[in-house]
Amino acid sequence: MFGGKLTAALSVLLLADSCSAISVANARERADFINAMREAMDEREFMEERAKLRKLKKEKFHRNLLSKAKPMPPSLKKQPVAKEPEFMNYAKASTPSQVTPNRKLEDGDGDGDVDWGAFGFDVSEYSVKYTGCSAISMYNDEANGDDGDSVVETMRFVTFRLCNSLYCDSSSDLGCDSDYGDFVLELGDYLTYYAEFENEMMEQFCHYCKQCIYFDTYFYGHRDLEDADADADVDAAAAEYFADDDAAADENHACKFYDQCKSYPSVCYEVLEDDDYFVNMYAETYAAEYAATYGAVDDQYERIQYEDFFECINYGNYYLGPYCSGGEAISIGMFSDEMCSVYVGDSVDMNAYTGLDFDTYALQNFYSRKCLACKESDLDYNLIDMDAEDEDDINELCENLYVDSAKCLVNMEAEMAAYGGYNQQANEDKVCTFIENVEAGSYDEAGYININQGGENIFAYVYGDTSLVQVFSLVAGGFALAVMITWSCLLHKALRNVRSGGWKPPVQSPLSASPEKARDIEISRSNSGIMFARSEHEGDGVKTEGDEYTGGVMS
Repeated sequence: MFGGKLTAALSVLLLADSCSAISVANARERADFINAMREAMDEREFMEERAKLRKLKKEKFHRNLLSKAKPMPPSLKKQPVAKEPEFMNYAKASTPSQVTPNRKLEDGDGDGDVDWGAFGFDVSEYSVKYTGCSAISMYNDEANGDDGDSVVETMRFVTFRLCNSLYCDSSSDLGCDSDYGDFVLELGDYLTYYAEFENEMMEQFCHYCKQCIYFDTYFYGHRDLEDADADADVDAAAAEYFADDDAAADENHACKFYDQCKSYPSVCYEVLEDDDYFVNMYAETYAAEYAATYGAVDDQYERIQYEDFFECINYGNYYLGPYCSGGEAISIGMFSDEMCSVYVGDSVDMNAYTGLDFDTYALQNFYSRKCLACKESDLDYNLIDMDAEDEDDINELCENLYVDSAKCLVNMEAEMAAYGGYNQQANEDKVCTFIENVEAGSYDEAGYININQGGENIFAYVYGDTSLVQVFSLVAGGFALAVMITWSCLLHKALRNVRSGGWKPPVQSPLSASPEKARDIEISRSNSGIMFARSEHEGDGVKTEGDEYTGGVMS
């Protein structure tokens, strides 16, 4: 029987090698598998299982530690307990110490790490939240004399936010509205870092499902326990985790995520192709299906290495590279210039031209709105094999994104949040403004200012809804303004009303009485106080040249 398994396994391996990176699963199947595992492991009921797993691992560690411990000599038992050194309290301090941002030098193996001081605050208490993707088009003077079709260079950026893990909301567009930092990074760098993170996550999921299905098949399925010797490590890990009956997902399977893991061989072949147990199991169970279903259409199921297109590369007469779609999604597109600035995907069928089957949703995990914990031990995929390659508890994605991005830290509550020097502080206002514009949708896919917002109120999107107090103030102010306008119109009409005799003096004035009474009390000119002098002619009444005039009183 074993010889038959080996023959089938070799046939599968030879078929895979001859097809040059051909995989049963295409990019969407891989993405769907990761999403299904993440969603299942993010359920509240599974949090208790994760805590139980950590407890079991800690107890096992203590048992192993005690088994190797040596008895303490009686003479040392009476020695007073030494006081904990002060440097041990460094990690316990509630307020971070003032530190100088620095990145640790890589060791001889090339493994680098960022220490706590590179952040200036405990970044393990935060989560990464993807907030958007945007392009910025600008004039490139270096391309002015080239033969390219455009002198405009388009740069693409990803914005993300660090939110306190206690308040990070995956269903919210921005994740949080207090105690956060905003960051911006070039799209290509972001994709590279996230691809590394996803590959690690995929590896963890595949190993987990292998153990889960193994236990479900060989133990819960009441199969011959002698076959369990095929993988002793899997036996121990699975038996330890599923020892409790509560771990069962339903009445039929002991594997809690059986529905998500049952198809794992097809998506995990590239990850586990060096695993002897997996190869034997895969050859026995899936070899015939592989040859019958996918063998004749290998070209269709060739898995595209999307990492090769994270930078603008030449492909025939065109160029391929990543671009932002709709301010949120990230896809691979076709362009006419070497800077991937002029998009031609609307007029040229990229799949037909390249012969590759690019999936629109292949990179959907790269722009997922889900909060990702920066604390390694809180990540949903880190279940069986805890990451022990570095000395901290901060995942690699958070480290790389934080160190290499431009930062806007004005909303961080951590007083000692580290800056990247004088240049970072000087440009922070520009970074904050740019991130606000990206989040508000101020740029279109081509990187130009988006004048037409499609009827959306971008200010309401950024600053939130109007409060009741503000609505009341606006209504009251509008009513008061209407009253003032009405009163002004009535007053103006009263002053201009001709039929009422025009303007009248006040009621207390004698002249405001009837015309007859006004004539009775008419004041003479001499009694009016007007005493201007005027000239008076002297003579026979005939005015001739040289006549003299004498002054008199006006009467």
